[in-house]
Amino acid sequence: MFYHFLVYPLMTYKLVHFKLWSKFIDYLLAKLHLTWQGLLQIIALKAHFPKGLSNLLETAFTGYVPIALPDYTPNLSLMNIQWIAGFINADGSFTMVVSKASKMRLGEKCSIGINIVQHKKSLIVLQCVAELLGCGSINPRIDNTYLWGINNIKDINKLIN
Repeated sequence: MFYHFLVYPLMTYKLVHFKLWSKFIDYLLAKLHLTWQGLLQIIALKAHFPKGLSNLLETAFTGYVPIALPDYTPNLSLMNIQWIAGFINADGSFTMVVSKASKMRLGEKCSIGINIVQHKKSLIVLQCVAELLGCGSINPRIDNTYLWGINNIKDINKLIN
């Protein structure tokens, strides 16, 4: 699995976490985790992951030195329709909403959509997806995330045909 992400690099901000995780694996292979200094380096890596350090770890390892985050420079030139299909499969969702519609014969209508939500740090990836596909819109949400979505049946049909 490790090799897969070297051949097919991540493009969202998860790329930074993958680089940190890779460094952690390097530390384990070098047996740095068996030394106090190496353990402090691992704690410094863990501090940058989304959940950060627990209160217990912060209390136990007060001597760690924060490290600089790896650069977030996704290679967007690698993006293609197959990558987007995998991205939607992993991070996307398909929606179907049934709602009241008095003008419809049955009194209801059905709307479908394809959505991807990403943290604002990965907005550049959603913009590239929208540009490459030539459809969909990107909207900010209240939780520092953005939603790219297609809710137009003609655009969805064009994508899957």
